[in-house]
Amino acid sequence: MNKKIIYTCGPTIYSSRLHLGNLRSIIWANLIRCCLEWEGHEVIFNMNLTDIDDKILNAMEDEDLISFISRTCSDTLTFLNKHKIIRAKDNILLATDYVPEMLSIIHELEKINKIQVVENEILFKSSFKGFKNNIRREGIKTIDRQMPSEQVLWKRNLEFPEVFWRTKWFDGRPGWHIECSSMIKHVLEQNNVRTLDFQIGGYDLKFPHHFNSEEILTTLNFNIKKTLHIGLLTNKKKKMSKSLGNTEFLNTEDIKLMKFFFATQSYNKNQEFSEYILKQNKSKYNKFCKIINELSNEINNNYEQINSFIQNFNISGIIGLIFAKKINKTESLKIANFFDLI
Repeated sequence: MNKKIIYTCGPTIYSSRLHLGNLRSIIWANLIRCCLEWEGHEVIFNMNLTDIDDKILNAMEDEDLISFISRTCSDTLTFLNKHKIIRAKDNILLATDYVPEMLSIIHELEKINKIQVVENEILFKSSFKGFKNNIRREGIKTIDRQMPSEQVLWKRNLEFPEVFWRTKWFDGRPGWHIECSSMIKHVLEQNNVRTLDFQIGGYDLKFPHHFNSEEILTTLNFNIKKTLHIGLLTNKKKKMSKSLGNTEFLNTEDIKLMKFFFATQSYNKNQEFSEYILKQNKSKYNKFCKIINELSNEINNNYEQINSFIQNFNISGIIGLIFAKKINKTESLKIANFFDLI
């Protein structure tokens, strides 16, 4: 049995409730884990929680940082555990626990001239040839012609001066990309390997976040074998997010319904959401459950096709086979329960 290591980018915990856009990425990370386990792999599952960020500091209001983070973190993990989206044995990594590792990486990068210290920020010097092409394609704004602002490793905390860690450069707090780099490095060192099997996160993290974190790790002689980008949940073709004010929150009684809904679309494609679509999905889900109960055990399973779908994380293909009555009742129940779809 081969060991596979997954690192998935979890939410920024500036609220006790996860919206559906957050959940699609996390649920798909768990479905990918299940696919690997179905194939017989031992999976070491790691997920970060960003617990220091501008959004968190702005959301605190009159609450102190420690109690705010404790509350939102506890609420988030309780919800995810209760609904079998994460498991008790999973490694949940809080950004604030890894600040010493982040600073250690910045020191390492400084030794090889890979950082630039400006007035209020420490920036990572990118050398990847494709970086400028990505900047042009994504329309990223820059501080100057050489150094994109999205490469901040450390920043002076001007708006919240009471929240800081001391460094030889200036007191401040970590940037985003150094967070994932430090955690992945820690996970790999714990497992005595230098290659991560899967990095998972929303498509909106592709550039610059994953681009930067991968280059930092490569610079330090660590590797990521495969990065899987989860398609966005959209409403009227626009990404669903709190900042755009078009997000939806999950009623706990709908969790199985939403797991099924997300599984009916490929992990790497965007998925449109609306109340009408949800209503249609509920009808489809009820039909799915009914078909499984009515299936015969006389059906000859095409295990080659089943395994091919699972190997490619194509859960919608499996669902299609069940709807087409090409998997018998026993195997359909086994699959649906294994992936927590019923």
